Amino acid sequence: MNRYRLSYTPGVRHIVDNLPGNIRQRVKRTIHTLLEDPYPAEAEPMRDDFQQLWRIQIDAWRIVYFVDEEVLIVEIVRVGRKSGSDRGPSFYEGLRPPRL
Repeated sequence: MNRYRLSYTPGVRHIVDNLPGNIRQRVKRTIHTLLEDPYPAEAEPMRDDFQQLWRIQIDAWRIVYFVDEEVLIVEIVRVGRKSGSDRGPSFYEGLRPPRL
């Protein structure tokens, strides 16, 4: 049984379900492992204004999530590709923890 429950911010579940095949499988597998351990070795806490968010990198793709320890929920905030001229730092624009 999983220790944490899973939640997605609006629209993120649709993004995950429509990722390219191999990446979709890897992202879904990584997300589900967070339910047992939301702080795996490959997860990095974000800095500055995003201190309550965590990120995991899978190749050029990122999973950004928030852990609510009070109610034991892992909320997936954003999933996407960070690299490329149209993405880059703009991937993080408008990002914030969902419960603040």
